Parts: sequence; C-alpha cells; structure tokens
Amino acid sequence: MKIYNVFYEGHYECTTNNFKKWLKEHNARRISEGNEKEDADDFDVEELNLILYGDKKWAENISTKAK
Repeated sequence: MKIYNVFYEGHYECTTNNFKKWLKEHNARRISEGNEKEDADDFDVEELNLILYGDKKWAENISTKAK
C-alpha cells in the first residue's frame, strides 16, 4: 500500500492512500462552500516511506495486500 502526504503552498493538508479520491472529496467540499475547485497540480504530493513496528499480524496483512 502506498501512503501520501499532501501539501498546499507548503502547508500540510492530509495523509491519504488515494490522492485522486481525496481531491474529488476536497473539491466537492470547496464547491459546497462557494469556492472554486483546485487542480492536482496545485498540490505537492509526497509518497511516505512508512515503517511500522509492533503488530506483526497487521504488518503481514499490509505486505500481503501490497503484492
């Protein structure tokens, strides 16, 4: 599974595993508030290098899904 941090003009917006879905929901919220939608190019999206320790069952489940 890939995880991404999303930034707008250098400010943290969110962490998500699906940037396109997040952007669709983000824009729906903006439009409902009377604002214009934003484009994917307006954001900096960085993939995380996530390292988790502790719950072996959870870690095995994640690595199985990633294949």
